[in-house]
Amino acid sequence: MTKPARPRIAVTLGDPRGIGPEVTFAALADPAVAEGADFVVLGPETPDVAKRTPAGRKVEFELSGRWEGSDEREAGLVSARAVERAIALALNGDVDGIVTAPISKTALRAAGYDGPGHTELLRARCDVPDVTMVMAAEHTPLGGSLRVALSSSSAARGSWPARFVTGGASLVRALRWPA
Repeated sequence: MTKPARPRIAVTLGDPRGIGPEVTFAALADPAVAEGADFVVLGPETPDVAKRTPAGRKVEFELSGRWEGSDEREAGLVSARAVERAIALALNGDVDGIVTAPISKTALRAAGYDGPGHTELLRARCDVPDVTMVMAAEHTPLGGSLRVALSSSSAARGSWPARFVTGGASLVRALRWPA
């Protein structure tokens, strides 16, 4: 497959009960965001998903199930299915990157996923030894770029000191990426 000149980004909507869909559609409505890439939005079919598509924007949708406001398990299933599909698209070379909206860890567990979140789901599906969540901005109000890597993932507060010490190497790698 020949890649288009613009990057193609998979965006998951996250938990349908949370802020993910709202934030995603607000971002896609921003001309600066919409002009930077082509987007594949992955998430549940909801009654208002078509109404929320920004006017005049080319946005491709792939649905991860139907959401009708049902239980926590269903919220976890549609959230996880979207992340799983985004990973498959990336591993197949069909997208150039993945952006994920927040998901509920409780809902993921209710849906049968035993890891704490989508960062760990990415690690498992990509078969890599460790991952670090990095948030990046190419431009900030101060004029420069910014990268923030979490020094710990979801864990009991009492385990933080040991996790920070043992996770230091992956944190340093994340902050240096790309070199």
